[in-house]
Parts: sequence; structure tokens; C-alpha cells
Amino acid sequence: MVEVIRTLSKKKHARLELIRPNVSLRSKPILYTIDLFSGAGGITEGFRQAGYECLYANDSGPEAIQTFALNHPESWADCKDVEKVRPRDIRGRLGIAKGELDV
Repeated sequence: MVEVIRTLSKKKHARLELIRPNVSLRSKPILYTIDLFSGAGGITEGFRQAGYECLYANDSGPEAIQTFALNHPESWADCKDVEKVRPRDIRGRLGIAKGELDV
């Protein structure tokens, strides 16, 4: 869930208040991403928390992509040089058409 923190100021003292959105992310359509140069998946985790689903991730570092796979088992984690990634092959395996990804 996405949350916002705002500062409420009263004279010399300020306090933080957590504001929760009125609409659940579950009621919104799922948005899809891929993550190139993914590392361990920090960006993917941020997108996941914002309601996105990562379909594919690529990194050339075996340790990084193994960590990504542990952090995001729902995604296809691919370890190879990005120059060898063929978008057509990725779309074909994922069953998506050109232009269907959100990010």
C-alpha cells in the first residue's frame, strides 16, 4: 500500500501523521514492468509496493540475479548480457504484444 507522511505543525512542535489512501491498490488494474540491469530487485520492489507486477528481469551478474529471483519469485529472472536480450523472444515467452508493458 502506498502511504504518505505529512507534517502537522503546532507552534514549536511538529508531528508526523501517516495518511493512508482511500482506494485500495487491489481495486486498480495491475500494471506490468520489466527490469533491465535489475541487480537484487530494489526498483522492482518499489514498483511492487506501488501495485505493479514485474514480468521479467535481467542482470549480467549471477549473484545479483539469484538474489532477484529469491526476492521476486513471481518474475522471470534472466542472467545474461543485456546486449543478448531479444525483445521479441521475451514478449513471445511472456505472451505479450509490443506496447503492452506499462514500464
